[in-house]
Amino acid sequence: MPDRETMRDHMDGIFKAAATTGAAVEPVGPSMIRKSWERCLHNFGLDPGRVHKPVVLTSTELNEYRDRADEIAWCAKGEIQRLYRRLGDLGYVILLTDDNGVTIDYLGNDGMRDVLREAGLYLGAVWAEDNQGTNGVGTCLQEGVSLSVVMDDHFAAHNIGLTCTVAPIHGPDGDVRAVLDISTDRPTTREIQAVLRTVVENAARRIEN
Repeated sequence: MPDRETMRDHMDGIFKAAATTGAAVEPVGPSMIRKSWERCLHNFGLDPGRVHKPVVLTSTELNEYRDRADEIAWCAKGEIQRLYRRLGDLGYVILLTDDNGVTIDYLGNDGMRDVLREAGLYLGAVWAEDNQGTNGVGTCLQEGVSLSVVMDDHFAAHNIGLTCTVAPIHGPDGDVRAVLDISTDRPTTREIQAVLRTVVENAARRIEN
């Protein structure tokens, strides 16, 4: 969890950029991150200091979403396990969400279960952009492309300790049906995430096929 001073600095940066007449919000990162920050402020009316922690659905609620995405979850199971074998010891959690941003499958360190749940890196967590702000899953669903949201690219102040690299999973009709996500709360770089993005993209393509 970031300290209060870091979160305050993050919030100040957003509001200062937004208050500059005619200027786009400019967090460090690609243009789609800037677009996402603008959506969060102007379309969704979010405040980076007041975004709640991710909602985690009850078992009953989650089962409804899992039933609807059962086929794609089954297809993804092997890739999720493969990614976790490769990245789990490096501090990564593997998430699969549906097209609503609901986490329908995940693999993480069982010894960190409570910490992961608190961070929203857990089964049933909802990562839609309109309630969590800029994040890997939610922004991927908005943009329809693979991307990385590295630490303070996140909109919500409480999420700036996280890094998420994601790829969309498309159905036969070409629509995004799910998102494959690797997330960590350890410090990292954009260069590292660019390499890992290729790994996640390749896994997503295998799931589609």
